[in-house]
Amino acid sequence: MTYRDTMARLAMTTAVCGLLLAIPSPGEGMSDGPTVAFRAKAEVLPPEAAVAQGKTPDAIVEVVLPGRVYDPVITVVPVKREDANWKTPEQASASDFSAFRAGDPEWIKDNFLKEDYSGIKAMVEDATSRKLNQNNYMNYRQKTILARCMYKDSALVFVRYDGVVEKGIVEVYQKVKHQWKRTNTLAQDETLSVLQVMYRQGSFEQITR
Repeated sequence: MTYRDTMARLAMTTAVCGLLLAIPSPGEGMSDGPTVAFRAKAEVLPPEAAVAQGKTPDAIVEVVLPGRVYDPVITVVPVKREDANWKTPEQASASDFSAFRAGDPEWIKDNFLKEDYSGIKAMVEDATSRKLNQNNYMNYRQKTILARCMYKDSALVFVRYDGVVEKGIVEVYQKVKHQWKRTNTLAQDETLSVLQVMYRQGSFEQITR
């Protein structure tokens, strides 16, 4: 089956939780497929960012990654714990969203890589912090996924809450034993910081070849 045939087949496949499987996993032709271009003015980027060095404030800086812009966007449907799975980054994102809404500490823990748990342990195990996070997530009327890209060995899921640009977040997932788990391993990565700013204060579009 050719890459184009695979893309066409995947684009028509609806997974559990209503999440569209629109792009292949790493190693399945991503380098030869569609890309997403993120752009923003140099002046809004972190001043220490290498891509902004030597640029005038109005200069447009671009970062291009393999991936897919979802049109229409994916609306994340909350799931029960027994229905959650991590077969795709999008489904993992639905599980993550649902676990925080449920305030379930074990479920929240299951959504993250084991080695990343220390970074969220205090929030998860402290009842007051966990309840505060639960209330915040319950107040969101909607979570949507606008794009998914690959960067290094991670899947970047570009989500937005309540359709508000300022509530856009780049979630990072890594695949371990056929499951996608959320990770903070790119928390200090400069490119991810630039993408987060571009996502909120710039623009992005699908580039096809």
